[in-house]
Amino acid sequence: SAASECVDCPAGTFAASSTSTSCALANAGNFVADEGAFGEVPCPAGTFSGAAASECLPCEKGTFSNRGSATCASCEAGKTTTVEGANACRDCSSGRIAAGVG
Repeated sequence: SAASECVDCPAGTFAASSTSTSCALANAGNFVADEGAFGEVPCPAGTFSGAAASECLPCEKGTFSNRGSATCASCEAGKTTTVEGANACRDCSSGRIAAGVG
C-alpha cells in the first residue's frame, strides 16, 4: 500500500536517501543523535558505541579508543590513562606501575 505520510527515523537510526523505505541502524562505532538523520557519525576518539546508538560512551580509566570504535582497548603493561574518555595510554612515571587496569 502507498505511504500516507513521511516520518522521521528515530535517534540511533537513519535514512540514507529520500527514497529509503526503512530506517538503517547506526553501525557499531557510530551514532545518530537526532531524529530524521540521513547519515551516521563516527564516535570521537576516547569513546565507543554498539549498534543503533544515539550517543557514544566514554572509555573507562585504563582503556582507550580511536575514532569510530565499537569497543575500548586495554592499555598495555606499564601504561595507563588517568581519565575516562582517553584516546591514548601513557607511560607510568618512574617508580610507579599500572595496577588494576585492563
